[in-house]
Amino acid sequence: GLGLVFIIYGVIVMLGGVTGARNFNDPMHGSSLTAGNGSAAEKQHLKFKRIKSAQDLKNEIAAAEAAGKYIMLDFYADWCTYCKQFEDYVFTNKDVQVLLKDFVLLQADVTANDEQDQALNKFTSVQAPPAILFFAKDGKEIRNYRIVGNMDAETFIKHVKQIIK
Repeated sequence: GLGLVFIIYGVIVMLGGVTGARNFNDPMHGSSLTAGNGSAAEKQHLKFKRIKSAQDLKNEIAAAEAAGKYIMLDFYADWCTYCKQFEDYVFTNKDVQVLLKDFVLLQADVTANDEQDQALNKFTSVQAPPAILFFAKDGKEIRNYRIVGNMDAETFIKHVKQIIK
């Protein structure tokens, strides 16, 4: 009986993986097989501007400061499980998207861990992803609100609301 359960679960995980899902704990989340059941909103992701270097970040901070906008900088890597959980469960949340609509959304893909990635990590004092940094309208990081590790959408919303209050 238990063997049959494992076989069925294995088939579900395999189907999910082949059709776009990325999470063993929720093997059909993000799968194209479940997209037709009203979860099209799940496919709506935040639109991040990719940055690569510390100079890119400095330029974006200056532009956001001139525009009077907050910045959220997401450190992402393909090998980072928590990063994918943020992408699949937090950044697809409609309430999160509404809350961040006036933010400048930046993403540093540090998958390669090359010299530029390491220099950006050193510049921001980020050890490794997942890390999310917030910058105030004056261009200074709000260090107390840095996120390192995993967080669900509801907690993330409360966290961001404290920043913009």
